[in-house]
Amino acid sequence: MGGEFAAGVTLVAEVMPARARPHALGLLQAVSAIGNVIGSLVGFVLLPMTISLGLLALGSIVLVFGALNVLYVSLGVQYPFRWAAITVAMVYVVGLAVIPFAPETKDQPLPE
Repeated sequence: MGGEFAAGVTLVAEVMPARARPHALGLLQAVSAIGNVIGSLVGFVLLPMTISLGLLALGSIVLVFGALNVLYVSLGVQYPFRWAAITVAMVYVVGLAVIPFAPETKDQPLPE
């Protein structure tokens, strides 16, 4: 999933005509930075308002949608990348299933 930005930049560079390419890539970079700031602000506002389980649930929902997105996109891709994308998506799903059973370490002292 981390390679989506690089793939998007490459796609924009290939699709746009030569005279519009620098403007489109600049806009893509600027909007990406704005999205990062908005995401940080939303997290900053939501963090005090939610308890840890609510935040875990929100993160779980986001990860499930991300995993389903990877599965959907991978269906139109050739063999080697498809299986890599499906494997990554399944790691997310299995991780989400295991996280609720992890031991609670909040406010616990670190072992010596």
